[in-house]
Amino acid sequence: MADPATKELAKKAKEDGNVHFKAENYPQAMECYNQARGLDPLVPAYHFNYGLAACHLKEYSKAAESLRTATTLDPDYGKAWLKLAEAEFHLGEWDEASQHFQNASRSIHRLYPTVMADCLHEFVQATEHPRSASDEGDRPHRSDADFIGPREAPRRPDRGDDEIAPTAADWEIPPITAPPRGTWSTPKSRSDVLQKVGEELMRRRNIPSALACFLEARDLDDRSVLHIRLAQAYMTSSGQRDIDNAVKRERLHKALIEVNVALSSSPDLSTGYWLRGNIYNDLDELDQALADFERSLAIRHSVLASIDLQAVKARIRAQEDRLARQMPLISVLRRKCRQPALQRTLAAPPLQETQRMDLSSET
Repeated sequence: MADPATKELAKKAKEDGNVHFKAENYPQAMECYNQARGLDPLVPAYHFNYGLAACHLKEYSKAAESLRTATTLDPDYGKAWLKLAEAEFHLGEWDEASQHFQNASRSIHRLYPTVMADCLHEFVQATEHPRSASDEGDRPHRSDADFIGPREAPRRPDRGDDEIAPTAADWEIPPITAPPRGTWSTPKSRSDVLQKVGEELMRRRNIPSALACFLEARDLDDRSVLHIRLAQAYMTSSGQRDIDNAVKRERLHKALIEVNVALSSSPDLSTGYWLRGNIYNDLDELDQALADFERSLAIRHSVLASIDLQAVKARIRAQEDRLARQMPLISVLRRKCRQPALQRTLAAPPLQETQRMDLSSET
């Protein structure tokens, strides 16, 4: 048990570490937190802070060691269980990570650790007990695409309330299989897990956590599928009712950037053109939306692309009809503008301020 003076020194070291941490000076923060836990080793927060800083530096072995101490000192420390599980995930210790994500979900009651625990457990089980070809007949095949439901965009009148949800046939993304145990610490395997977790979070409409998973997965292994998933997540978030128009357009433009990156590396990805067509449609750039839907259908036929193509054509026809109804009024205004007196009035230069004063004085 540390004496009061030592505890004060440990607290001061921890506060210095917090200053460095907020400034993103993680090495210096680790030194301060290490000093604090050395002075008062029975405080779980000091070990947690050290582990958190180590995670930011991707020193996962040091992080896991310190976070295990934090959870030993306080078994109900939910944030420590969560960061420990993440460190073990990056180290390839998926058995332990699955259990510790489950521990975290009991304490902090968030969807992300629960989904992460289930996904890792599924991969571990698939690796230890691989299903044979005959076993696959016991249940319907489910690809990655089945995790994604219809996006939460405003309903369009053309489509009605019975909007068709995408099926596996409407996506060109292969299913994720459980990676071999020896590859669990590789960026590719970790990216696959984060992709699957992000898709499950999308299915459950937890868009912020899904975005975080897709972004981390993309940083680990840059693939076209992750840019498509990010675009879908940005589009879904743009359809929320509690955001203003500026935020909506910003998210749609982010989605457009991601889909353009995917198409630059996979120019024959019909899903990319279909998705970009929906983005342009939401941005009211109908000509570009029409071109993308037609391009998508030229590569591969899709029910969704066909429906969206007809919806855009209907919007274009409605705009043309509205313009045609306004044409008589426009013609009348043009005829009036041709009258000499009105033309002279419109062509006359504006009065200067001194002229206005002179006119007012004469009256």
